[in-house]
Amino acid sequence: MLRAALLIALIVALGVAVRGSGVLEELGLLGSCHTIAAPAGLRAEWQACRPGRLGDAPDMAKRSCASQGVVGAVEYWLCPLPPAGERAISSG
Repeated sequence: MLRAALLIALIVALGVAVRGSGVLEELGLLGSCHTIAAPAGLRAEWQACRPGRLGDAPDMAKRSCASQGVVGAVEYWLCPLPPAGERAISSG
């Protein structure tokens, strides 16, 4: 019984570690976004989001971004610029 509990704990810990590391996104299993160049003259952050094999593309509206349309399987989002000194929006 103790072995089974330890095995389950190990599997859960491994799942959390893999999920948090971005490996599933890099393999294309989960949806992901990446920053792209803004059109000329626009000062904003643009994200291109793709769905994965096991899940939809991330919903960037939760990060105050506005969808600008879908081309093929890619959804483009316009996001506010982060305050000076802060990192840009990361995928997901």
